[in-house]
Amino acid sequence: MRLKIANLYILSMCLNTMLAVSIQGIYKEESNEEESKDSKQGYIFKEDIYKNNNPIFTNVFKKASLYYANMLSLSDTQTLIYNGLAMQYRHPFVFNKMQLDTFANISFGNALFTTQTTQSNAGFFGTNLGVNASIPLPIKDVISHGVFGIDIGFGMLGWQKNNMLFKGFFAIDFLYDNYVFRPFIALSFITPFKRTEDISIALLADIGLKTFYRDDYMLASISATLSNLFSKNNANVFTLLPQSTPLFLGTNTLRLNVNANIDYFATKHLGFNAMGFFTYTLSYYALNVGAQVGATYRF
Repeated sequence: MRLKIANLYILSMCLNTMLAVSIQGIYKEESNEEESKDSKQGYIFKEDIYKNNNPIFTNVFKKASLYYANMLSLSDTQTLIYNGLAMQYRHPFVFNKMQLDTFANISFGNALFTTQTTQSNAGFFGTNLGVNASIPLPIKDVISHGVFGIDIGFGMLGWQKNNMLFKGFFAIDFLYDNYVFRPFIALSFITPFKRTEDISIALLADIGLKTFYRDDYMLASISATLSNLFSKNNANVFTLLPQSTPLFLGTNTLRLNVNANIDYFATKHLGFNAMGFFTYTLSYYALNVGAQVGATYRF
């Protein structure tokens, strides 16, 4: 009897061990399966979602911003100092795979002009609106998006140097981890309203590269642009474009522009912005430098 009880005890121990081993094996398989699901989700997030959604355009918030701008422009004939404010409103839209970013700006401030013999002040008012669009491109093994946009505006500098701006651009965004690389081309027509200083239509042709870095709270960018000003102007004066961007109106010339920008959101709705730019004219002396700081509210 005791022998039978001992045999039954040993048999039950063996069964428990086998069951324990099999249960542990199932648990490991489930764990491995869950890990594979997570890795698959990560793969889908990086490879598939961004194939149809450009991360530069994924912000679903409407945004209202207020900026303070300060700029200095120097040339052989004239100096321009500008201080002003700018207000901006941005509204995103999505149509199937196309993402849109519409915007409207209003800028106003005071410009001080100096020459070797005179000094004058002029009030500035500028307004412009436009849209940027992004659509995925079917390039094999490369996540990329075609980006294009238009910008139309009007700038009034005193009662003499008034102009209208018509700008269009095309670019391709290439994604790599947290970076987006954007080679682009752009054309801008600057049409004067008054020709008191023999100012005629000018054309700006730009080609450059813009690089973005993004994370959950920040979007930073830096761009380098080489542009050519096609112009028959002999006024050799500074003007302000609708976005309160200074432009020296002279004859045909090459220009080099570097622009850096950072948007940082401290909370879900409140963010801060800083921007700086540098423009140098290669064919004759004309230099622009400026900075801008502001706050943004998302809703």
